[in-house]
Amino acid sequence: MAKKKSSKDIDIELTMDDVSVDFGGTYNIDKSKLKDKVYYPCGFRNIDVLIGTNIYDKDDKLLKANRGFGSGTWNTIAGPSGIGKTTLGVQLGANITKPLIDLGAKLFMLDVEGGYTIDRIKSLANFTDYETRCITIVEDTPYIESVGELITSIIDFKEKNKLKYKTKNAYNEDVEIYVPTVIVIDSLTQMPSKTVYEEEKQNPTDALHQAGAIDKLFKLYRRKMIEYNIIVFSICAITEEINMTNPMARPKKRWKGLPASVKILGGRKNAYNSDIGILLDSYEEATKDKLDSKVSFLDSNYSISCILFKSRQGLDALEFNLIASLQNEFNALASFIYECQALKIIESAGAVKKIQGLDNNIRTQDLIEKFKNDVNVRNALFKAYDEYRVNTLDSTRKTSEQRDQILKEQDLMMEGYE
Repeated sequence: MAKKKSSKDIDIELTMDDVSVDFGGTYNIDKSKLKDKVYYPCGFRNIDVLIGTNIYDKDDKLLKANRGFGSGTWNTIAGPSGIGKTTLGVQLGANITKPLIDLGAKLFMLDVEGGYTIDRIKSLANFTDYETRCITIVEDTPYIESVGELITSIIDFKEKNKLKYKTKNAYNEDVEIYVPTVIVIDSLTQMPSKTVYEEEKQNPTDALHQAGAIDKLFKLYRRKMIEYNIIVFSICAITEEINMTNPMARPKKRWKGLPASVKILGGRKNAYNSDIGILLDSYEEATKDKLDSKVSFLDSNYSISCILFKSRQGLDALEFNLIASLQNEFNALASFIYECQALKIIESAGAVKKIQGLDNNIRTQDLIEKFKNDVNVRNALFKAYDEYRVNTLDSTRKTSEQRDQILKEQDLMMEGYE
């Protein structure tokens, strides 16, 4: 039986030969690339843990637990209309930006639909008037190519102003990188292709031409995004997948574990080229049976089932839940407590709550106050949740590896009949 990993962090100098790596969102990435990788927590613990990267020594001891979205990543948030995709993207981006505003971190909102204002983003991000200075809403983005133009202007600005800062990389080494710039795009698949419109005079919103323009955008700017630490949250709608049975068809480049009935708009490469994909799948009212009303989340009464994908990494999808209010604002604390209850990390025992790792029970009505003000309660929950999720990631990875090995063996068997 595999040894369970501890969630205790240890600051230590590491070498490439001394460690093994368990990746959340980047499992199959070359370890050397983590030298320039920095992770930014997004404010939602149940997301940060699933997409993070853990560094272990040869004795399977956790040396560094990286939490959050990696620097320079392209992330896609997909789901049906009205479920809260853009709201989540704005909240994630704002939470990444907020701690580094004084160093020059910026949040750009490419709002094709025109539904967001500075005040709306300020409310979602819980920004002060001072902090709103980092927000820029860009409405004049008529084409997919406009995204590339914005990225180019951001790069020029960072170079001119030398917007770098010192921090720690995934191996806990000192590095100097560009401060993060977050772009929320709502939505790339609603933009036409400028090249097609101007040069070919064809329908610029045709799905095939859009997919080609999006793929070109990736090819032209992905390396620059990594170098200049530009993090993108691309909002993407979904439609029903058309199931065409064709034994000669090539495998689709799509998120592993994506429900068969779901199609990500923008072409297969829109999903395939994303580092992280989050599908907001469905929602239901969080009744007393689903969410303990005594924990005072009465204003956060929708449970949204989410599926997290690691594109190109060969890992199965992972499920988690987010709690949202009637105003469609996601509540990070409610989401975390809800997950802990669902995973039996917090269990009800009459009028009190029993928490893994704590000897003393807590009255239900005191749980939130204790979580906010008692570091022992908070750390116990974090530790128990992290350990559960880390071991889930291990099991998921092994299951994926076993299935892939079976498929390889089947392919070898078939070659014998050719």
